[in-house]
Amino acid sequence: MKFLLLFPLVHAGVLALHDGPCICMSSPVVALEAGRSVVSADVEDALDRRCGATLQFENPDFLPVSYAFEAIPCSGRRVASFVVPTGAPNGDAHITW
Repeated sequence: MKFLLLFPLVHAGVLALHDGPCICMSSPVVALEAGRSVVSADVEDALDRRCGATLQFENPDFLPVSYAFEAIPCSGRRVASFVVPTGAPNGDAHITW
C-alpha cells in the first residue's frame, strides 16, 4: 500500500486575482492511501463557474494530476471530490483547488 502525506493548500492570492473562491487549509497534515482515499472540499461560488483541483507531488519524478469539476446549474455550495490516484508516490503532496 502506498501512502502519502497531503498538505492541502490553496494559493488564495492567485485565486483572488481571478475572482475565484478561496479555500485555505495548511494543517493538519492528512495521511492518505493511494487508490482508496477520497479528497473533498466544500466549494461555494456565486458566479457558477467550473472548479478544479491539482494534486502536486514533492517527488519530482511524478507529474501533477489535475481534476476538473462541472459547474452546477445554480450558484451556491457544492462538494468537489476525487480519489487519490493509484500510482501516487509515497511522500508529501499539495492540493491547489
